[in-house]
Amino acid sequence: MASIAAVIRAPRHMSAIVSTANASAALAQRLTQLRLQEADAEVRAHEHKHLAALGKGVIVYDTVVGPDGSVYAVGGGIGVDLQPVPGDPEATIRKARLAIQAAYAVGEPSGADMKVAAEAYQLEMAAQRELESEQAAGGVREWYA
Repeated sequence: MASIAAVIRAPRHMSAIVSTANASAALAQRLTQLRLQEADAEVRAHEHKHLAALGKGVIVYDTVVGPDGSVYAVGGGIGVDLQPVPGDPEATIRKARLAIQAAYAVGEPSGADMKVAAEAYQLEMAAQRELESEQAAGGVREWYA
């Protein structure tokens, strides 16, 4: 008789387990949704700070679909032109400095931001050397003229 009683009680016990599992799953989904909302807000604010410093550009977001069906940004970036301006080292220096300023416009620059800043710094230094070379050559020509 004990085994029959156990079988009869099992469905009530199982429904409690299923109910707890459903509540845990709902809680996990809600927690995931909240984390995605927070990440989305941080990513969008981060990229908008870069855009504000650059003055122009297009933000491209890496997104995921959350448990609620909404799309959340979990990463992003803005393309930055780090090519020298042909024949104009001063313009290249301005461009590089703007890229550096934009990379550091956020409170905590990402690894990608630091990489852009380093590349822009190299661009600036090369343009500075070109400008100094042009000025030295121009000064010599003026002296001989």
